[in-house]
Amino acid sequence: MRVGLYFCLCGESYVSDTPFQSASCLKCGGDLKIELDPTMKQLSLLEDRQLEHLWKLFSKVTFDKNDEGITERFLIWLPTTNRFFIWLWFAKHYSGTFANLPGKMSWQEHGTGGEAECECGQLIATGTSCFFNHKNGKIFCEACGKRIMMDLWLLEGYRNPWIRCADDPPFTRDSFLVVKTITELMEKFRQGNCSLGQAFIYKNLVFINQKDGGDEWLTIKDWCPFDSISFKAVLKHGDNYTRQFIKELLRYQIHYRKTPDYSIIESFI
Repeated sequence: MRVGLYFCLCGESYVSDTPFQSASCLKCGGDLKIELDPTMKQLSLLEDRQLEHLWKLFSKVTFDKNDEGITERFLIWLPTTNRFFIWLWFAKHYSGTFANLPGKMSWQEHGTGGEAECECGQLIATGTSCFFNHKNGKIFCEACGKRIMMDLWLLEGYRNPWIRCADDPPFTRDSFLVVKTITELMEKFRQGNCSLGQAFIYKNLVFINQKDGGDEWLTIKDWCPFDSISFKAVLKHGDNYTRQFIKELLRYQIHYRKTPDYSIIESFI
């Protein structure tokens, strides 16, 4: 994707998804210098409004679902660059939250109160499982919601110093397995010997193994990691105790972090 960045001697800067050969500064009227191949230092000069524009452009960049690498160049990042590294760059340089898209998304087991339409155009019938953004009132069908949440969980895995080292097999979206009942989830934990990066999804909880062949599970609720749990220790107390333990995790109220990287996550959903 060709992105034009423009810089003026007066300190103003501009972003355009259609590069122009010449342009004038809106503030002082001077000629702008266009940069089609900007440096990291030049990118660090951009203000929030330019970063918001770049974020929208970046959302259009395609990526390989096998390794999360982008398939075309974007600014300084070459094809195959893991897109989550680019997310974290935005997080580091953006000072606020993306006010047009923030909000908490959670899994709604019984669907909406009436027929609704997903952003993809699919009608969501009453009672059909869906994802719902409470703050903005956005509703996503099951397929779109799972895709969005999967991106957030992948990001957390890549940020984890142990999980991102998984190589046999590597940590990808194929590492995630949806389990439908607590009994099934307990059986997965009981089997043990899980590979590094193996992940289980139960409702809005995600458990990602941080130790190859071990039992140390990064625990995420919605998009916020909040604990590391050894389930062998929990299972020693019996099935009833373990069932209640998992139910308590579903009810557990966590304080969603508001560090800069989470503004990026909120913008995405």
